[in-house]
Amino acid sequence: MAGDNKRTTNGPTTSATLGLNGFAVKLAMIIGACSAVVGFGVLFSIWWQSGAPDAYESLRIASREYVNGRPVLAGDIAEQVELDLEAAEDQPWNQLRLFLVSAAQVRRAQDNEDVRETRAMLHEIIPQLQES
Repeated sequence: MAGDNKRTTNGPTTSATLGLNGFAVKLAMIIGACSAVVGFGVLFSIWWQSGAPDAYESLRIASREYVNGRPVLAGDIAEQVELDLEAAEDQPWNQLRLFLVSAAQVRRAQDNEDVRETRAMLHEIIPQLQES
């Protein structure tokens, strides 16, 4: 007779056996959907507000890349920047841009295996470095 009191749950578990009614399940799904919509809305608004970096921010990024040991990447970023050459407030930025581009050219020259070609490349870069 002790064996007759055993419970077996071989059947599928439903919300009725878990003690949940239909209203609680619907409410949980609505709350989950609302939180997903709000989350995507926040992510979209952050994405929408951020734009492409301006010239000054691009030079800051290039400067950080140079400091982190990637002068070629820094020079490539700095080459893309266009500044007003006559504007007085842009002169320090122009010097930084010219330095980063020249440093990238020096690094490319150092990576060259032909000694004569390296000397010629460095000879062309020296005036740019002196100007910066």
